[in-house]
Amino acid sequence: MATNSPAEGLKLLATFFNNVAVAWVATGVIGPIVGLIYDYDKFAKNMTMLWSLPVICVCMAVILHLAGQYVLLELEKFDES
Repeated sequence: MATNSPAEGLKLLATFFNNVAVAWVATGVIGPIVGLIYDYDKFAKNMTMLWSLPVICVCMAVILHLAGQYVLLELEKFDES
C-alpha cells in the first residue's frame, strides 16, 4: 500500500492545481457580475475593470492548469522508472 503513495501524492497535487484554476475562473466570471450589481456606477465609469479581471483570472487559470499537466507528466516519468 505504501508503494503507491508518491504517485497518489502527485495526482493530488495535479488535482489541487486544477481545482485552484477552476476557482480563478469562477472569480473572473462572478467578480465583475457582482461588481456590476453592487457598485454599478464605478464599473460604468471604469470599464477596464470589467474586462481585465476575467482576462487576468483566465490567464492565471491556464497557468495553473498547465502546472497540473506538468505534474501529471512527471507522474508518467515516475511510473516508467
